[in-house]
Amino acid sequence: MAAVFKIKKSIGAGVYHPQSDRIITVNPRGTGINKTISKAELAGILAALIHEHTHTATYSASALWQIRSSILYPQRMKRHKHAKLLETIVHHIQLAEETVYLYKVKAHADILGNECADAIAKCSANLTGHDIQLDTDNHPYSTIF
Repeated sequence: MAAVFKIKKSIGAGVYHPQSDRIITVNPRGTGINKTISKAELAGILAALIHEHTHTATYSASALWQIRSSILYPQRMKRHKHAKLLETIVHHIQLAEETVYLYKVKAHADILGNECADAIAKCSANLTGHDIQLDTDNHPYSTIF
C-alpha cells in the first residue's frame, strides 16, 4: 500500500508491506509546481517498486492513469511535469522479474494496509530523515528527479 499526506508545506509518502510488516518513509521533495500530492503518490509507488513489491495499492486513480499512459503512450507524457519520475517507474516495471500489479483502492475505507500507509505518510511529512529521499545526491536516481 502506498499513501500520501500533506501538512501545510510538507509532503510525505509512505509504503506499508503487510506480509513483512515493513514500512518505508518517502520524502518526494520538490519545490514550486513540482511539490505536489501527485508527485508524492508517484514517489510512494516508486519506493514500493524499488523494494521489489509486485502488488501495490493506491487510492490515486490519477497516479495509476499517469503510469498507464506512460507505458502505452510514452511520447504523450514527455512534457508531463513528473515525466522523469514516470519514466523511472515504467523502467522499474519493465525490469521487474515478476509481473507488477498496481491496484486502485478506496481511500479511507478502513482497508488495513491503506490505513497503515496513510499513517506512515502522515509521519513522513513531519520527519527529517526518510528511508528514501528522491532529490538527494545519495539516492541512485538523484539525477532524474
